Amino acid sequence: MALGSTGAGGISAANGGMLLLVEDDDRISRLERFVLEQVGYRVTHAFPGDEALEMLPNFTPSLVLLDVMLPQMDGFTTCQKIRECSQVPIIMVTAMDQEEDKVWGRLLERPIGRLRRRFIL
Repeated sequence: MALGSTGAGGISAANGGMLLLVEDDDRISRLERFVLEQVGYRVTHAFPGDEALEMLPNFTPSLVLLDVMLPQMDGFTTCQKIRECSQVPIIMVTAMDQEEDKVWGRLLERPIGRLRRRFIL
């Protein structure tokens, strides 16, 4: 499926998909924002994770793109805190490849069943 396209009822640029981008690296956030806006998504940038948490009560994005390696409060902690107040879908963005990082990732994905994960993707 191409970027910007969607299955039935999914998030897409055509249906006004608003994304919250939580990223500390300015170059990466500009690139991600540029690509997503080129296909029609509306992107709001938040940094650090605390700022994203402050925005959520008054802002309902269709999706959160969350960097794992944030300073102060990392992406895993930010994700857990987002889950305390919202069920917005979250995509964790990372370059981490250590075994302990993969275990954390498995723990985060486990609450979503395999069938539901296929539907989301």
